[in-house]
Amino acid sequence: MFSLLRDIYRSDPRGFVRMVLLSVLVSLSGGVSVLLLVPLLQCFDIQSGSRWAVLNRFLPNVSGNVQLACILGVFVLAMVCKALLNRHVQLLHARLTQDYMTKLRLRLYGAVSQADWQHLIRFRRSDLLNLFHADCTRISNAAIQLVQGISLLMTAAVQIAIALVMNVPLTLFVLVSGGGFFLAFRPMMRRSKQCGQSIRSSALTFFAEIDDQISGMKEIRSYGIQQAQSKRFRDAAELYRANYLELTRLTALPAMIYTIGSAVLVALAFFFAQAFLSVSAGQLIVIVYIFSRLWPVYTSLQSILQNVMTAVPVHQAMEETVHTLSRSACIPQPETAPLTLHREIRLSDVSFAYEGADAPLMEHLELSVPACRVTALVGRSGAGKSTLVDLITGFLTPSAGQIRIDDTPLTPERMDAWRKCISYVPQEPLLLNGTVRENILRFHPELTEEQLIRALQRAQAWDFVQRLPQGMDTFVGDRGVRLSGGERQRIVLARALASNPALLVLDEATASLDYENECLIRQVLRNLDKHITVLLIAHRISTIRSADHIIVVESGKIQQQGSFAELLAHPDSYLARMLEME
Repeated sequence: MFSLLRDIYRSDPRGFVRMVLLSVLVSLSGGVSVLLLVPLLQCFDIQSGSRWAVLNRFLPNVSGNVQLACILGVFVLAMVCKALLNRHVQLLHARLTQDYMTKLRLRLYGAVSQADWQHLIRFRRSDLLNLFHADCTRISNAAIQLVQGISLLMTAAVQIAIALVMNVPLTLFVLVSGGGFFLAFRPMMRRSKQCGQSIRSSALTFFAEIDDQISGMKEIRSYGIQQAQSKRFRDAAELYRANYLELTRLTALPAMIYTIGSAVLVALAFFFAQAFLSVSAGQLIVIVYIFSRLWPVYTSLQSILQNVMTAVPVHQAMEETVHTLSRSACIPQPETAPLTLHREIRLSDVSFAYEGADAPLMEHLELSVPACRVTALVGRSGAGKSTLVDLITGFLTPSAGQIRIDDTPLTPERMDAWRKCISYVPQEPLLLNGTVRENILRFHPELTEEQLIRALQRAQAWDFVQRLPQGMDTFVGDRGVRLSGGERQRIVLARALASNPALLVLDEATASLDYENECLIRQVLRNLDKHITVLLIAHRISTIRSADHIIVVESGKIQQQGSFAELLAHPDSYLARMLEME
């Protein structure tokens, strides 16, 4: 809880101090209005029969009606000040907490976007989405309540001071009674924290189930297992519901007991005030008023602290995630001169091991990828092809050895410049739920209309885009669901070619395409500008055949390399065995 409060303060120290000071002023203005109740009530003092006895001390030689008007004027002025200050405090509360949450989200996004690839892929997508949305919302609500709790304490301090001026014994009686209740409910704080952890765990399970089932809805229906999956979803939803109900029970119990306790204490306060303390009617009414304002402070503070404690595990998980990702972050480096690729990409004595692996995947690897040619990486699944591509593109860092672009070593300070030379087309491309135009301009906002059309033409996509209902302004649907697989792939290929890259990486980009669309992609590769180097991962003979240079990867080692004809000439080569199996 204190770490959350510290983070809120650090996000805007001046705003936090202003909020506290203004809360004190709100409390003081409210206290003045309460103090004025005494002379107002004593204007009609039933016991003494002297209407103006107290007021004459402060306003001598002034008629009673003028005295009353003065006090009422001060009372109204105090309430107006309180209302104005309270509005300003509410706006300051909102700005302080929202600024904090924006900074927290930006920290999280910065950690995710700059994280080392090995660390990032350990997180489920649904867990990260939950952090950005549900967890941030819970932390935001806790931050709001924590700030409100500080204002509540400021108000309580002023009200306690006023009550002590009115009557010390009764005020101490209220304070001791409320403090006793508060201490009695301390175990609830620990249970609330545990409940918060349970809620977060069930939320992660719930959102992961949603993500998995929506992503795989077509397969779920094709297997006819809707009922079984519906039960899994229902179980996750019921667990989520049960944990929230448990939290409601935890927070409702203290509120109920505080309400019952307040009724008992008010009755006792009235009895002792009249029977033993001889409190006047005016003071008794003010004390009761103070009691009615002070006692709810305990109830509200108990509720606030319990709700904040439920968010403490969420805040801790957020901080741990940011720390884990930031610890391995790829820190942006100063701009360097653009890299050029004219001869080769060379891997010299490169070794690599995934974190936590028993043995390195690659050791002392020597490899040259020729520039301005199409190179295919082939091999069994798990042989290390994708790892090799990730090393070349900078997603992974060698544990030993060096990667050179022509004669330039690929160092961290040159990584951003190198990535600006690369375009990447995955097997499952990202298409936004927008138009064809937006799906390209989102990544290349500087493109002109002519350059956009040219990119679509180079990717063999312009003909079908023209036939769409609104052309380039046609919505493609979520993940491009309104387009065929080949059309989606060509839109993404147009996006990749729009930047005129030095290196084009195709990660099994033709694996799920039909023969016609695969032929179109091969035609695109044949028509590419001669300065573009193409590195593709392929499993189809038809795609491999179009490559100028082929590298066979096996268990993290380079088993064979050469042209299609050269490798096929060896009867025991990987390509020869592929042809035999076909």
